[in-house]
Amino acid sequence: MNKNDTDIIKLDETDKKILKIINEDVRVSYRQISRDLSISVGTDICRYCA
Repeated sequence: MNKNDTDIIKLDETDKKILKIINEDVRVSYRQISRDLSISVGTDICRYCA
């Protein structure tokens, strides 16, 4: 599936929390986000880059 400008991406609560944290501090590290949300760094990176 190719993603383009018209694709709709559904966000779950974890995705929304990640975006909220980044919105508050754009320089926050993946490690800090992971600590704040009790998720692994790998999960954080995969969700952020998706």
